[in-house]
Amino acid sequence: MEQLAGFLALMVLVTAVLNVASPFLKFAVSLNMLQSWMLSFYILIVAINSNILHLYLSFLATLIFKGFIIPVLLFVVLKKNR
Repeated sequence: MEQLAGFLALMVLVTAVLNVASPFLKFAVSLNMLQSWMLSFYILIVAINSNILHLYLSFLATLIFKGFIIPVLLFVVLKKNR
């Protein structure tokens, strides 16, 4: 479980570096969505290990808002600006 948490933390950093270097907005939004999913699952791993309720809520909020709603809205904006 600790190896998975370390891997997810490393991948969050890698996607952050790739996002800064990305010249394409659609790719940057996709990377941001992937990063949000990895961050939320990292929070879930910590919540399972510590069994703290508010971390489960943080996992759900991060996954729903930062992982789904915000990227969908950004894709809609990008599509309208085309």
